[in-house]
Amino acid sequence: MMRTSMRWLAIMRFGMAPAGGLALLLGERLLPGGVLAPYLTGLGVLLVLGALALELLYLRRDGSWKAFPMGSLGPVIPHVLFALAVGFYFAAAALINRPAGMVDWHSLAGWGWMLCLLGGAVLFCFTGLARVSQSRLPHRDLRRLSHAASAGVSLALLLALLVTLNFIFSKLPWEWNVAYFKTTRPSEATREVVEGLEDPVEVTAFFTGNSSVADLLRGYFRELGGMAGEDGNYGNFQVRFADVDLNPTLAEQYKARGNGWVILRRRETTQTLFVGETIDRARGALRKFDQSFFGKLVEISREKLAAYLTVGHGERNEQAAGGGKQGIGFGKFQALLRARNFQTKTLGLSEGSGEKIPADANLVIIAAPSEPFLPIELEALQRYLDGGGKLLVFLEPREKGREAAASGAAKSGAPPASLNDLLSSYGIRYRPVSQANDRMYGRRTFTKADHSLLVTVGYQRHASVNKLRQAANQYPFFLLGSGALEKGTAKPGLSVSTTIRGMPGTWGDLNRNFRFDGGNEKRGIPGLAMAVEPAKKQKKPVLGKAATGSGPTILAFADADIASDLLIRNRANKVVMENALRWLTHPGKASVVYPASEEDVRIVHAKGDDWLWFYLPVAGVPCLVLGLGFWRVRTRRRSTGKSDE
Repeated sequence: MMRTSMRWLAIMRFGMAPAGGLALLLGERLLPGGVLAPYLTGLGVLLVLGALALELLYLRRDGSWKAFPMGSLGPVIPHVLFALAVGFYFAAAALINRPAGMVDWHSLAGWGWMLCLLGGAVLFCFTGLARVSQSRLPHRDLRRLSHAASAGVSLALLLALLVTLNFIFSKLPWEWNVAYFKTTRPSEATREVVEGLEDPVEVTAFFTGNSSVADLLRGYFRELGGMAGEDGNYGNFQVRFADVDLNPTLAEQYKARGNGWVILRRRETTQTLFVGETIDRARGALRKFDQSFFGKLVEISREKLAAYLTVGHGERNEQAAGGGKQGIGFGKFQALLRARNFQTKTLGLSEGSGEKIPADANLVIIAAPSEPFLPIELEALQRYLDGGGKLLVFLEPREKGREAAASGAAKSGAPPASLNDLLSSYGIRYRPVSQANDRMYGRRTFTKADHSLLVTVGYQRHASVNKLRQAANQYPFFLLGSGALEKGTAKPGLSVSTTIRGMPGTWGDLNRNFRFDGGNEKRGIPGLAMAVEPAKKQKKPVLGKAATGSGPTILAFADADIASDLLIRNRANKVVMENALRWLTHPGKASVVYPASEEDVRIVHAKGDDWLWFYLPVAGVPCLVLGLGFWRVRTRRRSTGKSDE
């Protein structure tokens, strides 16, 4: 009976230390302050010390200690480390409120208990499991016990080094934030808005003094405005940080709801942006902070621009509600206009489109009309353009009877008979034939109809797409059933440029069978977007006022689906639209890829692109690891002359 009890006690000593650690975890971390907390803590301490005592008791009865490289006390060392970890833990808890002097005893105690806990756990796992596995064997394999102890010592020393380095670097006054949710750096677009501020804009960030989120935002604003310190001025851009509890008057003035808010103010207008006081809560906002801050800054700093969308001819913007279900509506595009500081208005006969384009029109948008314009409307558009107006037009070839497909012959000096004639008079000729490509296309229906879903990165040298051209492969542009644009004879003093071209091998699908039939169907590189602007440099127009006397500015796309609810979700399509709006309101200035969240800017390498970089991490690294392991095993067996079995 006594022998059986001693045997069970010998086996139980291997589980007492883990059970004691679990009890300490429950009492000190998971249930602190509860009724059972002190009992669990006391039980944990007793179990850890009891495991040490039992190990010392059975030390002389167990001859396996001779195999350990740590000497006769080898089996006891893990339990000694556990006991030291408990002691260091309670010492750190007792020193937590002690002011730091020359030596930070609280931090040293914290480093000590973590070091002892990890080292003891590793040694216990390696040596304890090896001893338990051989407890019922008649003869102990001392060689295997020695290997287990050596592996445990090596790993424990490695972890001790990592814990020590982490402790040292945490005490150094260095900061290197490599977190994925790091605040987005200020984009070029945001910098331009700050540099072009005409009225002072005050930015007040309400955070506590020790907030780590505030530290990230300070770095962002410092880089944005070239400021030093916590607060700073950069022309008309002013930034300051404040605590709601310490500055109640300022918080009431800005109507701050609490800490964690960034409030922008211009004159009597304010815009609020919630970030969050803690990193966990602010994680999502920090990922796209530059995008959100840019939108708020543009909305508060600039006067509203008027964008008139023509109606009454079956345009896509009239289908925003019903067409949204099929993805053909322009609901998302109109939301994009409003986000870029445009006030959207309708332009039809009731708004005077047959007489004169409103004087406050900064931009007129024609989105794939299915019915023809009246001659008086076309004449009003022509007068508007000749007076320095801006026109964004989307053409569509797919359905018969569309206004864009009208083939009127534009005679010199004659009023335009169709929208096609109006564009032809400014040097843009439209071919209403659906383009297709069976070599480079997008997948949607997984049928031959996908040949009309064009994909292109053919950005040309033009101010509206220059930034995209520099990183073309990262911005694949989608078009669905696009027509084609060609250069025609423009009026004197105008410059006509192709801004986006299709990919090689594209043809005009005359019979709409999505196959290249030869004959009249010829492959080529069609123009998909064209721009018209004054050939000579003109005086920079005043933003917010109708341009007069500076010549027409036109941007035409051969497909309306590029801005539809279906395709504008594609990153490149959205960026192209944003740059188009920017170029039309800032003619002659370089395009800017508008800020996006960090989740949107990852570079993806496909195996058809950079095949080496694709296969290296996927197959190369695992093969290398397996090869090294195989070589190590073979070398070890040859050196010993037998297997490890």
